[in-house]
Amino acid sequence: MAADSCGGLNNSALSRTYDVFLCFRGSDTRLSFIDFLYKALVEHGLSTFIDENQLRKGEYIGSELLKAIEESRVSIIVFSKNYASSRWCLQELVKIMECRKTLGHNVLPVFYDVDPSNVRSQSGVYAEAFARHKERFGDYRVLSWRAALIEAANLSGWHFQNGPRSEVIQSIIEVVKNKLDPNSLSDVDYPFRIDPHAENSRDHIWNYCLGRLLFDKEANALNWYQRHAIAIGTAKWLRFLHEKSRRPIIHGDIRPSNILITHDFEPVLGEFGLANWRTSDCGLAKWKTNDDPVQTLGYLAPEYTENGIVSVKTDVYAFGIVLLQLISGRKVIESEREDQQQSLRKWAEPIIQRLALHELIDPRIGFSYDPHQLYNMAKTAYICAQSNPMMRPSMGEVVHLLERGK
Repeated sequence: MAADSCGGLNNSALSRTYDVFLCFRGSDTRLSFIDFLYKALVEHGLSTFIDENQLRKGEYIGSELLKAIEESRVSIIVFSKNYASSRWCLQELVKIMECRKTLGHNVLPVFYDVDPSNVRSQSGVYAEAFARHKERFGDYRVLSWRAALIEAANLSGWHFQNGPRSEVIQSIIEVVKNKLDPNSLSDVDYPFRIDPHAENSRDHIWNYCLGRLLFDKEANALNWYQRHAIAIGTAKWLRFLHEKSRRPIIHGDIRPSNILITHDFEPVLGEFGLANWRTSDCGLAKWKTNDDPVQTLGYLAPEYTENGIVSVKTDVYAFGIVLLQLISGRKVIESEREDQQQSLRKWAEPIIQRLALHELIDPRIGFSYDPHQLYNMAKTAYICAQSNPMMRPSMGEVVHLLERGK
């Protein structure tokens, strides 16, 4: 492999579908890690594409590599000290993250002998590499590389520095096999995975809820990509309840304190049963919460507050408010703000109408967000939070709208 090459191959014909595509900087990791990982993947029956024929030549990666990424189900990206110095690695990374958005491609990062914080913040040797790339390739291409790197580096993965290599590789194998298991529940059909043998599914969940991560000043602020992923994950939960269960289920209490966050920032809806309801012949329900309504007033749809009647569209309304909170980091009512008498919805609505969407952004995010994703999230929040329930989309439509910005 050339010193500056990076990536994955085997001798199989490129027309086949691969289980795994390996993206790595050969000079950093080939002999010390990648060869061992590749051997383990193959021994476990996983068809793995690893670059042995030096397909990276010239200014751009070839069509064979692009096709191999598209035809792989999982990409393992091994970030190392000199990973960002390779333009081929960065081009592969952009393609991998595009496939994650468009094809449901699974992406697993490994931080090999490099501080994950340096990768995520693009500091240290990563900052130096991008400075050199900017001089040679200009802002436009480098910005796309930076964006893909930030998104990938914020996914759940492994940090390997010293320690037993075999343990990390075995963990990677187990996760890959779980991703590829055809008997596991599909994200399309079911938005969560719970071990049926676990005594308590909450054992797999942090003690953090979205409310704490958004509003606790001592908690690390969620970055944009985490917020976007949480929005899509929560929408898939509600889609399952409303459209894919045996009969429509109304959650009845969608708010940040009832959205639990796993270690890899996947949302899980909690606190079912806070609402007492029965389905009527017309598909509506009478609903009475066990909590003081004032505590959740901002999430309650007008048809409930006026008539005490809910449907799946009341969940949609509450989800729209949660979307606004993911974008802005604001509570429903901020008592410390000068505009404390104005609800979050009333504050956000005119901003969205005039498309001044940068005014919505949580100051802790700054300019580190995807404008296209922001537009889709804000647009979705706006239509979800319509006063007329007939104007609100279904959760299936919501998932579609949000995933257009992936």
